[in-house]
Amino acid sequence: MMRLGLILMILAAACWVAFGLIGSEVDENGVLQEPFFLLGGGWLLMLAGAGLVLFALVTRFFRRG
Repeated sequence: MMRLGLILMILAAACWVAFGLIGSEVDENGVLQEPFFLLGGGWLLMLAGAGLVLFALVTRFFRRG
């Protein structure tokens, strides 16, 4: 479960890097064009990954104790 959480957190960072690399622009009609879904998706992946890592650490702590 810890590995899955870390993978989700890496995917979140990849979403944020992709958002920065793609960039944003204003088209000829004055409409902002940007991959905004990458920001929200990155935060959801980070939240899910951090939750899984935290859950794995807490369960590991209580199993040893």
